Amino acid sequence: MDDFNPDAILKKIAQQVKRNRLELNLSQNALAIRSGLTLGSLKRFEQTAEISLKSLLMLAVALDSTEEFGLLFSGKKYQSIDE
Repeated sequence: MDDFNPDAILKKIAQQVKRNRLELNLSQNALAIRSGLTLGSLKRFEQTAEISLKSLLMLAVALDSTEEFGLLFSGKKYQSIDE
């Protein structure tokens, strides 16, 4: 995610969730049920990229993609020993 625009990042995440859903051959309704979200919330997320953090985590659990959240804010990554 090279773009530091929050809206662009959210859109990319929504696209990735949709892609993962389709790769698993899940309908929107099936993923909504699996994640505990309403169908309307999932549709809105895929269309507008608007979602609460809790709902996004619920989707991540349903798609077995929680490991990425453990990397958030985990600290600075150094490029060299001098840093």
